[in-house]
Amino acid sequence: MEDVAQEVFIKVHQKLPEFRGDSKLSTWIATIAYRVSVNHLKKRKPDVDIGESQYELFQHSRVSDENPEQLTQKKELKEMVRQMVDRLPAQYKTVLSLYHLEEYGYNEIVEITGLPEGTVKNYIFRARKMLKEMLVKSELKRDSRYDRKEL
Repeated sequence: MEDVAQEVFIKVHQKLPEFRGDSKLSTWIATIAYRVSVNHLKKRKPDVDIGESQYELFQHSRVSDENPEQLTQKKELKEMVRQMVDRLPAQYKTVLSLYHLEEYGYNEIVEITGLPEGTVKNYIFRARKMLKEMLVKSELKRDSRYDRKEL
């Protein structure tokens, strides 16, 4: 992972004179990072997890008025969602992360990934649908465990 970050930094530094300002600098850098990451994944085994660092956001909790039980439930839910997102196919995980975690718009994701806008929207829709299905299955399993314990 550090090798990829270093390669992105070097490429950004080398290509900075080529930046024309047609897009935001962050989008331009994200495009370089995306391409370097994809190339890195092609060189390595296909099941490499590229999303782990993106989910560090989930590990940080905010100071709040919630009681410890609520905080624990929230933490467990975030961890469960992170695990479910990790199980998504790479293309869905990537666009979903760019959209929801990095808060890029469709046009920026199109520019970063090189995918058509319709494909980006479709991937986000499918990823959400897959997550919903996983969540429903998870809730059904959890509810059935509680039902058995009460007997």
